[in-house]
Amino acid sequence: MKPKIALVLTAIVMIGWSCESRYDQKGPETEKQPALKEASVTEIEPDNDLLQAENKFIQGDYTTSASHLEAAAEAMRQIAESLKGKHKNRIESSASDIDALADEVAHNKIKDLGSLNPVIAKAGQALAGYRLELTENEFFTVSEAQAGATLKKTIEQLEKSVVSHHRALDPVEKTVLDHATDIASRLRKGDKLTTEDLKATLQSVDHEIEKWQHELDNANR
Repeated sequence: MKPKIALVLTAIVMIGWSCESRYDQKGPETEKQPALKEASVTEIEPDNDLLQAENKFIQGDYTTSASHLEAAAEAMRQIAESLKGKHKNRIESSASDIDALADEVAHNKIKDLGSLNPVIAKAGQALAGYRLELTENEFFTVSEAQAGATLKKTIEQLEKSVVSHHRALDPVEKTVLDHATDIASRLRKGDKLTTEDLKATLQSVDHEIEKWQHELDNANR
């Protein structure tokens, strides 16, 4: 075989090996995105502890009830550390009220479950206001579905808190919360929602929270 022909054949074989090697190699694996969780509301501990405080109070276990109240107050203070403005003030004020209530419960100064209602209602409303802001942040920084999951939980907790510890909803209030629940459902399904629609919905709910807070403040004067 002539030298030039041998060189050409060698080059062809080497190119073939190179191509075969390249196509045998696996391409870079596509990084899997974590599946969206069915989100619970962030910092749900205050809600759970407040519920347990009620249950233990009903059972006459005032010491344990007071402990759950103290835990709820501490969780709320931790939430408030990262906040500013009215949400921080609301939550810190509510935490102080819960601490005072815990002390009274621990010393058997309260025997009526109804005496817990104003404090627990105020806590639920303070947390809901903060979580509305969290919903908006998630809408812009995480995903619409995540924001929808947070909003759904927020409205559920808020309505439960108002009805159980404050008063029945009037038709306008019920309409506002139902609309927010519908918006949450649309977000979770991935439906497109304008920023204006979301902001208007959150502001409507926050307006009702402000009203309920004023009612509680006036009742305690």
